[in-house]
Amino acid sequence: MTVKYLTKTFKDVTKKKTDALQVMTRNMPNDVIIKIYECKDTIIIHSKNDTTNHASLSHAKGYEHIQDWEIVYAIKHILKETNENVRVFVKGNGIIHICVKGSNVLIN
Repeated sequence: MTVKYLTKTFKDVTKKKTDALQVMTRNMPNDVIIKIYECKDTIIIHSKNDTTNHASLSHAKGYEHIQDWEIVYAIKHILKETNENVRVFVKGNGIIHICVKGSNVLIN
């Protein structure tokens, strides 16, 4: 998949989302680092430790509004992986999950 995203980027808003961060880390192992990124109505939540490298993408209007460039951005710039080394799937709650192959998945 070749997608140009020009000058669009996601901003790290982890420090601004302390309430959401507390809820997310409640049931996570202590060594998991969680970062939250935003670009307009799309949010990426990145969870990482020694055994996990996972990103969850959601959009205010539903996952069908997430654009291809946003998925590519998450893979290349946040997970720092290639398309061939990740699994992409959608859960019933309408969130797109991207996991590095062979890593643990920390979702409910």
